Amino acid sequence: MKVGVGIRPGTPVQAVLELVPLVDMVLIMTVEPGFGGQSFMAKMMPKVSLLRNLFPSLDIEVDGGLSPKTIDTAAGAGANMIVSGSAITGAVNPVPVIKILAKAVQKALEEGNAKGYFGDSKPENQESEAGTGPAGVAGQSRI
Repeated sequence: MKVGVGIRPGTPVQAVLELVPLVDMVLIMTVEPGFGGQSFMAKMMPKVSLLRNLFPSLDIEVDGGLSPKTIDTAAGAGANMIVSGSAITGAVNPVPVIKILAKAVQKALEEGNAKGYFGDSKPENQESEAGTGPAGVAGQSRI
């Protein structure tokens, strides 16, 4: 089993920092939870960037307002897991949308690997095996 912790837009990222060694993933909500179709809140990206800088191998998921127009912002900030609802389910043909999202995350992962992100290093005392297994390889985009 894997465990994650999520924070909504109004919660400071500092609320989860001491929990990171205990979890496999941190979710940063980029909309207020509750209903689909909301606009992506780019002002949440400093939370993602801070987590990525402090915990290079942590799985960081973003959820809310992700689409081909916003994916580069999220992936560039360090998110390696995304959830996209309306952009995919509302598309006439969801396959190209999924491919665009996956390609953007993959590109950011490759650039992040060049910076030393998503490596084998874990924060000190991190016991979990975050992002392992076929569907959870660290650095694999999950859409």
